[in-house]
Amino acid sequence: MLLVLEMQDGAEEVRVPAATRGHTSRELALSQRLLARFREGTADPRTLTTWSRDHSGGRPKPPEREALLQEWTHA
Repeated sequence: MLLVLEMQDGAEEVRVPAATRGHTSRELALSQRLLARFREGTADPRTLTTWSRDHSGGRPKPPEREALLQEWTHA
């Protein structure tokens, strides 16, 4: 899924995996919290693209996904 975020300095396109089977309810809640932080301007969506670029576009396993979401949402 491609998410387009409009920011003060222009649009940013972020490729994000769609929430599908295999994602826990905690992951979904943390993902929603992260999206809310993007909207509020308290988190930068480039965090996702930077992580993806630094990890060769890899997809983290469930425990790592939850840990990353916790870190990014400061939960």
